[in-house]
This record gives sequence, C-alpha cells and structure tokens, in this order.
Amino acid sequence: MNAFQAAVGQQNYKAAVQLARESLREIPAFVTETKKSYGSFDISSIPVLQTGGTIMAVIGDRKGIAEIRRTVESVPDLHNWLPTVEAHERDVDTVDAILKAIREHPGILQTEIKNAINTNYTSNIEY
Repeated sequence: MNAFQAAVGQQNYKAAVQLARESLREIPAFVTETKKSYGSFDISSIPVLQTGGTIMAVIGDRKGIAEIRRTVESVPDLHNWLPTVEAHERDVDTVDAILKAIREHPGILQTEIKNAINTNYTSNIEY
C-alpha cells in the first residue's frame, strides 16, 4: 500500500497500477484479518480501490477495473464499494469518448469536448 501511494506521489502511474493490481489480491485476506482482530470491517478509505481505479480509468486499464469489480463483488464486506467501481467504469468510458472526440476533431477546444462526446459517457465529472 505504501509503495502504491509513493508511486502515485511520484506520478509513476504505470507502477501505481501494477502495485494496485498486486494489492487487490491481498484485500480479501486483509478484510478477513481485520474482522478477526476487531470484530468488524469498517475501514472507509482503501486507496487501491479509490485512487487505483481512477488511475486505471485514466490510462484505459479496463482489465484492472474488472479486477477491482471481481474483488469487491467477492467479499461481502466490500459491497459498499460497488458505486466506486461503477464510477471507475463510467470514467474509463468518458476518457475513451474524450480521446475519440480529440481524434475525430483535431484542434478541438477543451470547452467544446462536452458537446462532442456522447452524453451517455458522462460520469460524475462536473463540466
């Protein structure tokens, strides 16, 4: 987890995604151990699920986001993270739509992108 956060801080997003994917494998055991030690799992911030998914969306790593979904769905105590996963899925669609608009309209202004992309691809991003 610390290595992941260090990679993000250094803007080494490729390494951050790799570390996030490695960390995903450890999350089910982490949840089990936390419940065993403290009686419940009430951790409200899991950077790998939050920031990791955002970085995956930005770089177009759909497989990584699918891994996050599988992890969250496989552990009942993580089901409250499903809206976060869904946001990452929408975000990767938004990134794809933006890139498509840029390819199809070279020189498009940032202020024109919203009108150029399919509104079905909008996410929780404020325009």
